[in-house]
Amino acid sequence: MFGFDIGTYNASLISIDVLTNMGTYNYPNLAIANSAAGLLEFRGFIASAGEYFTGFRITADNGPGNLPGITDVRVGNSGVNNVPEPSTLALLGLSLAGLAASRRRGFFA
Repeated sequence: MFGFDIGTYNASLISIDVLTNMGTYNYPNLAIANSAAGLLEFRGFIASAGEYFTGFRITADNGPGNLPGITDVRVGNSGVNNVPEPSTLALLGLSLAGLAASRRRGFFA
């Protein structure tokens, strides 16, 4: 996941390019909140399996009169489940084996 809060100094269109290891995604002619009025909006992007973000570009469509800006950039996991470490699985296995062995000896009878 890659996201940020964005606003423009005046109400004109911008384009955002998001670059990944698998290609470039272009979002042209976006109407963005006017930050001069105290407004920002969140724009977020989620990578597909095996894809990761390498960069981004924000371009004012009307040239130098528009000043887009971002804040609160966030990069993170998009909710993919983490795989437990082998040591965690080994401890769980040893614990279960220990319980089974102690049960046979009559500790929990």
